[in-house]
Amino acid sequence: MQDFSVPASPGCVQKPIALRLATLAFIFALPLIIYNASTDEFSLKVLNQIQDRHEWVHQQVAPAVVAVNCPNPSKDGMGFYGTGVVISPEGLVLTSSTVVPATVHSVQLFFSDGKVMDARVLATDTTTEACVLQVVHPAGEAKKPLSFVELCDSSKVVVGELAYTAGNPFHTISRDGQVAWSVGSVSGNYKIASADEQSHYHGMILETDAAVNPGSDGGPLIDCNGRLLGILSLCFCESRWLGTAIPAHLIKQSLGTVLKDVPLIDPMTCPCNGSEDCARCARAIPDALRFASRPAANATVKIIVKRSESPRDWGAEHKGSLVRRLRQRPDGPVSGVIFDPEGYILTSAFNIDGDVISFDVQLAHGEVYPATLLGRDNGLDVALLKIQPPHDVTLPTISLAADPELKIGRFVTVLGSSEEGLPTHTGGIISALGRLDGAAVQTDALINYGNSGGPVVDLNGRLIGIASQVSIKPRSDFSQQNSGVGFFAQSDKILISMADLKAGHDIKAPPSPFLGVVSSMDAPETRGVRLKDVLTGSAAASAKLLPGDVIVAVDGMDTHSWPALVRILKAHNPGDTIEITYQRGTVTTRTQTVLKSRDREVR
Repeated sequence: MQDFSVPASPGCVQKPIALRLATLAFIFALPLIIYNASTDEFSLKVLNQIQDRHEWVHQQVAPAVVAVNCPNPSKDGMGFYGTGVVISPEGLVLTSSTVVPATVHSVQLFFSDGKVMDARVLATDTTTEACVLQVVHPAGEAKKPLSFVELCDSSKVVVGELAYTAGNPFHTISRDGQVAWSVGSVSGNYKIASADEQSHYHGMILETDAAVNPGSDGGPLIDCNGRLLGILSLCFCESRWLGTAIPAHLIKQSLGTVLKDVPLIDPMTCPCNGSEDCARCARAIPDALRFASRPAANATVKIIVKRSESPRDWGAEHKGSLVRRLRQRPDGPVSGVIFDPEGYILTSAFNIDGDVISFDVQLAHGEVYPATLLGRDNGLDVALLKIQPPHDVTLPTISLAADPELKIGRFVTVLGSSEEGLPTHTGGIISALGRLDGAAVQTDALINYGNSGGPVVDLNGRLIGIASQVSIKPRSDFSQQNSGVGFFAQSDKILISMADLKAGHDIKAPPSPFLGVVSSMDAPETRGVRLKDVLTGSAAASAKLLPGDVIVAVDGMDTHSWPALVRILKAHNPGDTIEITYQRGTVTTRTQTVLKSRDREVR
């Protein structure tokens, strides 16, 4: 990562089958235990065990995570920085070639305990963009073993497993002595051709929904036992924009001569130190979501949309602008789910808009069928496709939940298709209900262009929604992907529209009532809504409202705040007549106006 700032134990034997089955039973039972208010004491014990595991893994790994600083010999004087991880007690360090490029000869390592040590480059592999350093111990000083992280056999990793990231974003290690730490999961495992301009990696990656920031490249992706799954990379998939890591087993293969004495540990073995109960608890939620979502994963499909528009030409104005690219839909496959054995598939309406020539649907096992667009519900942002497989083919399906039992705080996972490989998983909770005028449920599970249209599944394995609204205003600068504010259309509302969709109808988004005022945000002491602006041609302008007026009631109902005003207006339809009570100076006045539609252009 180029710096533009001022430089500054052996594993145990594999668990018996009976114990593994007991573990699986515990995983499925844990959410019910946590939700059961009558077992508060046990629930607190379980949650403390989860917390203890997170702390234990951090304590094991953090001493082996280092900041890597490299001066740049070019005349501009800018250096490189990033993260590395010690992988042997003798001081072998793995990092990325984006942190230690070929032009660099001098490397400094900063440890979280304050130690600063020099290192020399042993080997760099262009295929995996991995770089191996050797710590240089000061002359005459006894060589003490360093804390290190074991390598995990990442070829056996399963999508949806618990994972941690550790890094040095914003120089947190060298400046503050702190390793940036995040918990998430292995959210994907697929081939990638990097869309980044510094990383040119091409091959299999492990994707994670744990935090990865500039300066984290070269750092470790860690499993629940504190072992190295991979080295964090700057490469990313343009349809997903999530953190990635180059798998440890590929790095071991490519750098076999240098890493010949560094073993790959089977992930099924557990460390001798640390509590297996804590490990089981910490894995419980991601494992439960992963197991529960298996039927949905089998029914998740990749949709290849062929459009008449030519591929994007970024040109000079977009070159180097990752933020601009983040805000535009990439060319690539999108996600859907088969919910009916007759071949009906749901996806996001956003996925199939534009001048589309054809749709092809690829099933989980690789079969590809042409698809027909039947209808779309633009309010919910869902679309219905149909495929016609041979009569002897039984399609994997998952039914829409008639009663999704949506509650804030409930765990969900969003599945999606990747460029290649198994479905992706991003987990989170339901954050809010009735968003976007009741058309969507909000979740903090990460939603992006790649998994838009994919199934949203709860802990009981039920299909409770379709990932939608990935870009509320696709032609503007506003994009919701991977922001922690994602949306999905809930299953029961989709079922209400299903007959019309199967009949080939397009359902328009219901018009929203629109008053046409802008609230003043600098008047928090005001009881009511003080107006900063009144839009020309709006219902508020027809009511002769002016900037500075304070709306105190609508139809006799108190509007003590902006949310209160919005709630009252949402209960109306365009064309309704409302009575507004407002204050202008010391005078209180009532007036009437007719609400207009939000989708009507107001000038």
